[in-house]
Amino acid sequence: MKVEPDSIAAAPVARAMSREPLEIATDRCRIALGGIAALALCLAPSPPAGGADFEIVSFEVPATPITGGRGLNDAGCQAGYYQTDAADFASAHAFRRCGGVIQTVDPPTSVGDRRAFGINDAGTLVGSAQRATGQDGFELAGGTYTWVEYPGADSTVIRGINNLGDVVGEYDTGDGIRHAFSRIGGSFANVDVPGAASSRARGINDLGDIVGHYDDVGGGRHGFLRSAAGVYTTIDFPGAVQTLLGGINDAGDVVGVYFDAVGTPRGFLITAAGVTPFDVPGAVGSFPTDINEAGQLAGEYVDGAGIHHGFVASPILFADGFESGDVLAWTSAQP
Repeated sequence: MKVEPDSIAAAPVARAMSREPLEIATDRCRIALGGIAALALCLAPSPPAGGADFEIVSFEVPATPITGGRGLNDAGCQAGYYQTDAADFASAHAFRRCGGVIQTVDPPTSVGDRRAFGINDAGTLVGSAQRATGQDGFELAGGTYTWVEYPGADSTVIRGINNLGDVVGEYDTGDGIRHAFSRIGGSFANVDVPGAASSRARGINDLGDIVGHYDDVGGGRHGFLRSAAGVYTTIDFPGAVQTLLGGINDAGDVVGVYFDAVGTPRGFLITAAGVTPFDVPGAVGSFPTDINEAGQLAGEYVDGAGIHHGFVASPILFADGFESGDVLAWTSAQP
């Protein structure tokens, strides 16, 4: 049975980041989100005055090397996981964080590598865990756990859930190749990017739009958007070595991670106004993984000592031209 570690937690971190200004005017159409944001991105000569500045709350499970924030619902509740041993993926435990309180939510029959990745407004959590028979997806709704397996798969991971209960994720059939899937209205479907060597679906909104990333046959990694109509759009952050997309809300706003020329992981946000880089101050790696309807971002960052922390970033809107993406306040919170 193949168990694939979460690609963000396992990502290499090379050096501290700077916050150089990003020039995107010539690349705006290249990363346009198909029918969702293409018109605004391609026709607007520049983002509007003002911007979304962020207040960031950092959190971690005490005495653990890795706390990974993942999905975020509109009530501010978050899915995620923590590892008690940075070198042992089996030491991961799933959590739900609501009102600043972290609750461990490991499936009772799991044996290790327990991770929660998504949460919807009803509070339903999704994720994956290792069982005696292999790695499977799970749902936790109203205190009841349900195991989820893609038909015929050797392993299944659920990465995201919307308010209709539709889910997305990835599976493999024992050959080591990851395939993207959706389960919409109770029906499973493969949603691999055509021609890709492998595909992974990470987020789905209430309209049925899906985001994720795929590997091409040459080894390159690219973000993708699959519209509810089944149209695929490749999304590459300008100048990036790799691009990964994590979440999408109903407005079509997308968050993701790109790796720059020296391998540093950095975050970004795409809205109808354009592209905004997002780096947690002082971090050596920033990984925004989800966005809710209020425009709050959730994710994970790595500090200079190599410790992983979860975060929630809430936008503060101004009309006087503050640089979009500035962090104006910072809070470090212990559960």
